[in-house]
Amino acid sequence: SCEFLHHGLPKMRLSARWKARDSEPSPVVKPVRPAAPSLLSPLPSGRNIRRDVLALLADPNIASKEELVRQYDHEVQAMSVIKPFVGARDEGPSDGAVIRPRPASTRGVTVTHGICPRYGDFDAYRMAMCAVDEAFRAHIACGGDPEHASALDNFCWPDPIASEDNPDGEHKLAQLVRAAKGLKRACLAYGLPLISGKDSMKNDARIQGRKVSVRPTLLISVMGVVPDIRRVVTTDLKKPGDILYVLGESRGEMGGTAYQRLLGEPLGPCPAVEPEQAIRCYRALHRGIRRRWINACHDLSDGGLGVAVCESALAGRLGAEVDVAQLPASWSRTAAAPAAPSRLLFCETPSRFLLASPPEYRRRLNRLFRNLPFAPVGRVHDHGSVIFRFGDDGLASLTLMDIETAWKKPI
Repeated sequence: SCEFLHHGLPKMRLSARWKARDSEPSPVVKPVRPAAPSLLSPLPSGRNIRRDVLALLADPNIASKEELVRQYDHEVQAMSVIKPFVGARDEGPSDGAVIRPRPASTRGVTVTHGICPRYGDFDAYRMAMCAVDEAFRAHIACGGDPEHASALDNFCWPDPIASEDNPDGEHKLAQLVRAAKGLKRACLAYGLPLISGKDSMKNDARIQGRKVSVRPTLLISVMGVVPDIRRVVTTDLKKPGDILYVLGESRGEMGGTAYQRLLGEPLGPCPAVEPEQAIRCYRALHRGIRRRWINACHDLSDGGLGVAVCESALAGRLGAEVDVAQLPASWSRTAAAPAAPSRLLFCETPSRFLLASPPEYRRRLNRLFRNLPFAPVGRVHDHGSVIFRFGDDGLASLTLMDIETAWKKPI
C-alpha cells in the first residue's frame, strides 16, 4: 500500500520570498534574455592577461584533479572509450566519459555533469538552467546524440524553512522554487527526462557559535547515447594546421564567474541560457561530429575561452594562436559596450564550444553552421605556445610549460 507514502503526513505550507539583486533585471520567473550591453559592468583596465590566465588555470575549481582521480578505479572491464584524462600523455581534461556497455556493440553511453553554484548568488533560476546546459553540452561535445539523453538532479540546499534560528529561510526557499522552475524549463527545452536524483535540504552547521550554510547548489548529471563510439571526439588538439572555431554566441556575462572570483569585485549579471538557440547549435554540431569533420571539441565553461584553449593545447601538446576579436559576439561591436579582451577571453556564456577542424572542411562547416553563431578564431601550431591576440594587438603568450605548471599546481 502507498497510502502512507502519499497521505501519511500533512503537506507543509511554507512561505517563500524572493528579492533580486540590483544587477538582475526582474524577480519574475520567465524566459531570461541576455544582459543588454548597458548592463555589462566595466572591467578593470591594465590587467596582465597572461597572469590572469595562469591564475585561472591554478584555481582549485579549474586545476587538474588527476592526483585525486587516479587514486580510484575508473576503469572497469576495459569498457571506457573516453577516460577522465585524454591527449598525447593522457593528462588533459575530458568533458565527460564515454563507456561501452556491450563489448560486441559500437554504441556507447556518455556520463557528464554540470554544476555552477556561484551563479546562484545572483539567481538560482539561471544557476539551474546553466547546470543543465553544462551537462548537456558536455554530452554533445563527447559525441552524444542530442535526441537521446536523460538527466539526474541532485539538490544540495541549506535549510529552506524559516524559523527563529533560520531567519532567511523564506529566501532560501524562494531560491529552491526558482531552481526547480529553471530545471523544468531547461529539461523541457532539451527533451531531458529526469530519471532519478536526490535532495539534501539541511546543509547547515554551527561553527564556533556562528551558523554556516552551504550555497544553494544543483548538480546535474546526464547520461546519453553515443550512436558510434568510433566517432567520439575528445578535447585535445591533434594536428598542426587545423582551424580553431568557436560555436555559440559570447554574450559577455561575468557575474559569478571564475574571473569574478579572481578579481574579487562585482562584475554584473551572471550567465543566462537561451535553450532555443542552443539546441540548434547542438544538433548541428552532432551532425558534424558524426561526419568526422571535427578533430577536437571542448565546451567552454569555467574560465571561458582562455582556459579552454590552454587545456586543449596542453592535452594535445600543441600550440595555438587565437584572435579573440573574431568571436561571435554581437555586443562587442556596439558603441554601448566596446569589446574588452578580458571579457571575450573569460566570460562564461553557456552553450559554447571550441572546435578544431582540418582546413579542407571549412566550407562544409560554414554550410553546416549557417545562420548560427560560428566563426574561425585561430589555428593549431606546433610551436608549443598559446598566443592570444585582439586584432593586431598581442594579449598574452604562454608556453606549454607555463600552462602545465599552473594547471597542475597542487590543490
